[in-house]
Amino acid sequence: MAKRSNLVKASLVFLLLMAHISFSQNYTSVNAGSWTTAANWNNTSGWGGATPPLTHTSGTINVNHNMTIASAASFGGSGFNVAAGASITTNANFTISNGTANINGSISVSGNFTVSNGTTNIYGTVSTTGNFAVSGGATVNVYGTLIIASNASLNANLRIHPGGKVIVEGSVTVVSSTYLTIGTAVAPPPYADMIIYQNLVQQSSGDVTINRNGRLAVFGNITDSGGGGTFIQVNNGGQAYVHGNITYSGGGSSIQNNNTTSPYGLYVNGTATSSGGGGSVTTNMGDQQTMQDTNPDFFTWVASQPNSPMPVTLLYFQVEKIETTSVQLVWATSMEQNFDYFEIERSTNGYDFIALGTRQGAGYNTETIQRYAFTDSNPINGSNYYRLKAVDLDGSFEYFNIVFAQIKSDKQLSIYPNPSDGSRITAQLNFEPLHLAKIQVSDLTGTLITETMVSGIENDVEFSTQLKPGIYLVTYYSQGFKHTERMLVR
Repeated sequence: MAKRSNLVKASLVFLLLMAHISFSQNYTSVNAGSWTTAANWNNTSGWGGATPPLTHTSGTINVNHNMTIASAASFGGSGFNVAAGASITTNANFTISNGTANINGSISVSGNFTVSNGTTNIYGTVSTTGNFAVSGGATVNVYGTLIIASNASLNANLRIHPGGKVIVEGSVTVVSSTYLTIGTAVAPPPYADMIIYQNLVQQSSGDVTINRNGRLAVFGNITDSGGGGTFIQVNNGGQAYVHGNITYSGGGSSIQNNNTTSPYGLYVNGTATSSGGGGSVTTNMGDQQTMQDTNPDFFTWVASQPNSPMPVTLLYFQVEKIETTSVQLVWATSMEQNFDYFEIERSTNGYDFIALGTRQGAGYNTETIQRYAFTDSNPINGSNYYRLKAVDLDGSFEYFNIVFAQIKSDKQLSIYPNPSDGSRITAQLNFEPLHLAKIQVSDLTGTLITETMVSGIENDVEFSTQLKPGIYLVTYYSQGFKHTERMLVR
């Protein structure tokens, strides 16, 4: 009986050992180089091959160095980890399945990238030249950057978190369920961003949600496959721009904008329709012009994306230099399409702007960096707000972000032309005038010739009778301040 018991125990140990051998192959990289070079790995399992198999089904792989893979690979163990600063470069298709993958470094795939089952967390950068697919109950969480040079197919969850960015140069297809979620309920920044350069296709009620800190830009169209119950939902604080159309034909399909903290969060440059029975289209929706007027920060973000369909892609607009008598502004564009000129505007309160001057664009179309400069030679003493107005060849225009300059100098009154021909002058202030301020012109004996109420920074003063040659006094009056300049008439 004892012998049988010992035999049973030995058999159990053997089976456990075999199970361990069959399901636990653990590797850690020790050098950079080829994936298939034995000297680059430490086999911590104590058995099996010297390098992780390119079809890996058990155990954990820890990549701490830069590795290259020459052929297709599939990793489906309990854990797949790429350390910060480490990279994987592969020249073929790449698949992650089962377990948990944490990508803190980078993966560059020259082929298709597929995630099936398990959870993949992208904290670093993943790029693929081919298609990207999520399937089989998998979840991909993007906290870093995911770049897809072709198309994306979502048969499982893709979730973009604050600080994450997904760029798709092709189209995205969402198949069934809410498999695309952009953003969370946390206040921005940071934002969760997604840019789709072609179309967003929703099949079999494949739904899309943009939450509070989410930003979505679709440069093509959004369509459904005719299946019922499809929706795109922009929750409070979320922002989405569609350059083309949203066209739903399935019954009960809905375009929903739930923003309440601002008038808009969903902007469609084309049309938005839901023709299926029971379908609905939100009334709380703007277009591209509305976005420019009411949400310039979001507009600037959309326009700043490389190859954005916006007519001008602005790289920056900023104050370069501030002096007591001038403010120098500089800006640059990376793309101009059907573009004519810039108009530079100034305001003293950030709301009411006047035009200061223009700068001609680089040409009809350009995709090279163009740099511009403009100097305001008469800034206002105090607050100066500047903005750019970009005007296209067809007369349409857009505004860019506002920049600010504070000037601290003595209040001044300038007169031009001086000398004058005696028919008219312009009185210019370097400060915002007070209410009921006035300008008086008198001769040297104190006789009042004319009085004009001040209407702004520049004030035209016309004389009803031609002034005789001589010296005159031009005085600005307001409560608590008086300033006089001499004017010569020839």
